Amino acid sequence: MVDFLPSGLALAAALLVLVASTAVQAALGFGLALLAAPLLLLLDPGFVPGPVIFCVWTLSLWVCWQERHAVDVERVPLLVGGRLAGALLAIAVLGVVSQTAFDVLFGMLVLLAVLLSCLHPQVELRARNLLLATLASGFMETLSGIGGPPLALVYQNAGISRLRANLAAIFLFGASLSLMLLALSGNLGWRELQLALLLQPGVLGGILLAAPLRRRLDPALVRPLLLGLCSVAALSIIIRGLWQLI
Repeated sequence: MVDFLPSGLALAAALLVLVASTAVQAALGFGLALLAAPLLLLLDPGFVPGPVIFCVWTLSLWVCWQERHAVDVERVPLLVGGRLAGALLAIAVLGVVSQTAFDVLFGMLVLLAVLLSCLHPQVELRARNLLLATLASGFMETLSGIGGPPLALVYQNAGISRLRANLAAIFLFGASLSLMLLALSGNLGWRELQLALLLQPGVLGGILLAAPLRRRLDPALVRPLLLGLCSVAALSIIIRGLWQLI
């Protein structure tokens, strides 16, 4: 193993982070990048973004296969199209809106969406709401690295299987696109691929850990857990934006 790879201690810590964050996403539908990326960045900056996106890709592929019966096949073009349009919109405004302003604004909007979901829990899974959610997800993912909350909010009443399946389908497309763009821009090289491969046992461990968690997961707890995770995501985005002002 070459000397530019992380130390054994850093790698062991990274694998533990991946086990926990993978288990959360495999059980609830999202959360791997949200929980893992900040900690992996502290352990070794090389873990982010390419290797962690590769972990999202492998997990999403597994979830899509496991929950393939619950994927809304007829809505896949809408899901993919909305996600791509949101990403392109984000690229168009990259030079107009500062990262700080974006983080604070969108963090507050996600918190507002969580509040509205608490006040009006019966969010309908209609084409319009789904398109808006995928647009927001692609936009937020491109600018902040966190795109799960809008999708989780619109799928919160669809059942845990449909939630996991369709979020995984969107993440699989999004991660594939991100990896391709990183490779074309020269930000995904041999070291990043090595790091991604070294992290895969953590993904596998999280998948194995998620299996008993999913069997014991009370359906009544799914929605509160999703709203809580969305709130954590929003607060992390706001704190990151405010931290840049200091």
